[in-house]
Amino acid sequence: MVEQRQNNVGFPQGTILKRHRAPLPAPNDDRFYTFDHFNVGAEVSFYGRVYKLIDCDPFTRNFLTKLGVRVPPGINQKILNTFFLKTKFILRFFGTRRSIS
Repeated sequence: MVEQRQNNVGFPQGTILKRHRAPLPAPNDDRFYTFDHFNVGAEVSFYGRVYKLIDCDPFTRNFLTKLGVRVPPGINQKILNTFFLKTKFILRFFGTRRSIS
């Protein structure tokens, strides 16, 4: 998970998550995020920063649907544009699933 760097914003930017198991926020920090934590409209917290998931690509939507997860439609484009104009922060998230046997 990578956040685009901007000059002089006053907080860490760049790579937020690498390929590792990310712990859930306290008090559940002994457990880790799984695919069922990531759905459109959900909020996830990584190392003290909260992110709202606003949409997913067709592959992810199909993957979650096949697992029996109901994936809501993405947030309205007009709302997204308003959000972007106010904050200038949009992240792109890529996830992979690895089977541990």
